[in-house]
Amino acid sequence: MPPSSNFVYNNRETLEGYTSGLKIKEYLGSGCWGSVFSSDNDRWVIKLTTDHEEDQAAHVVMELRKTDKLSLPGLVEVLSSKMVSALEEDGETIYVIVRERITPIKKLPMDSEIIQDLDDALYAIEEKFAHTKEEIDKAFMVLDKHAPHLMKAINQMLSRGHSLIDLAPQNIGVTLRPRLGIPKGSIVLFDLSF
Repeated sequence: MPPSSNFVYNNRETLEGYTSGLKIKEYLGSGCWGSVFSSDNDRWVIKLTTDHEEDQAAHVVMELRKTDKLSLPGLVEVLSSKMVSALEEDGETIYVIVRERITPIKKLPMDSEIIQDLDDALYAIEEKFAHTKEEIDKAFMVLDKHAPHLMKAINQMLSRGHSLIDLAPQNIGVTLRPRLGIPKGSIVLFDLSF
């Protein structure tokens, strides 16, 4: 369960000790395990999550980018990810992930057929053992057409022995500014799990 807004606002000062100097601002939304808040820097958002796997995935991404800044262009940029040792909510450890601000694809005026094509492609890749080689090849062609940077990141992760999980339209979005290797408006995965 994600940390509640009340918990976050009641413990803001402690939590901000883990946000790389950023201030927690407005609640933006939540999913199964985490809640996202804007920060005082519009480039970054602060995600508070109870998902240890997301924390681990964020660390993998940060480590890989230390050696190759252009690595994993289709994954969200992560500034930091830290375990909050001083607080728990309902017995759950909380992790603070400072990541690039992304607009979720579901919030964009995008052709629903494209979103469905991306959903089908991502599902085929995530559940690769349940699909034929032809279906997986088709999925990568769809990604190459609509989300080439995400396709490259998925290939890079697979070649390193990592499988991305929870590949779904609710976990992808578009970049709001250009960054090394990708232009503004590129489709990236922002909810990381391996």
